[in-house]
Amino acid sequence: MPALVAPKFRKDILLVVGSEDNRTPQWMSQKIYNALPAGINKKLSVYEGAGHGGTEFPFFVDWGRWAEETVGFMLD
Repeated sequence: MPALVAPKFRKDILLVVGSEDNRTPQWMSQKIYNALPAGINKKLSVYEGAGHGGTEFPFFVDWGRWAEETVGFMLD
């Protein structure tokens, strides 16, 4: 239950979710994001039209955006 652990999480975190993800819906990621403490580097990134995995995974839906956001987040 990531939402239960989130308030105690103290690491940088990038949450990536597809708008069409029916396995881990966007509202779940939003709930986790909202529960994370202030003062950590956190970002919620929603990929329109992306699903949970396979060819619908955000990486495949928009590889350029995924690469730029992921690398940018790690270097931030």
